[in-house]
Amino acid sequence: MSEAKLALALAAPLESGVYEPLGLGGTLLRLALALAVVLPLAYAAARFYGKRAAGGRALKLIDGVALGPNRGIYLVEVGDQILVVGVTPHQVNLLSRLSDPEAVRKLKEEARAKREPAFPQKLEDALARLRGPKGEGDAR
Repeated sequence: MSEAKLALALAAPLESGVYEPLGLGGTLLRLALALAVVLPLAYAAARFYGKRAAGGRALKLIDGVALGPNRGIYLVEVGDQILVVGVTPHQVNLLSRLSDPEAVRKLKEEARAKREPAFPQKLEDALARLRGPKGEGDAR
């Protein structure tokens, strides 16, 4: 049976308009087909949008902390300095400017160390765990 016919058979309602229960096997097959479509699309979208969002900006958000609803303090890299800005719903205030190269390097390293991995990296890690250790499938 071709994939198109199989897909139609799985989704086709009875003549009464009610779907026939597919049982556990049919449900698992539908789930596998859905995952086979969604996971590669999610991975591709994350890679595409991650590259677009990361490149070519003159400003880079280094770190930030929320102080309350719609309020926070952020470290923004601009060239070779870091600006400390306070943000509220109605204004953005420059609190400090850090130009010392050693302080800038230290802040960037600390922020990089505590940052969570991005979605594409998390997805790659999850897929690697599902595949198992490298070389496991080579011992046949």
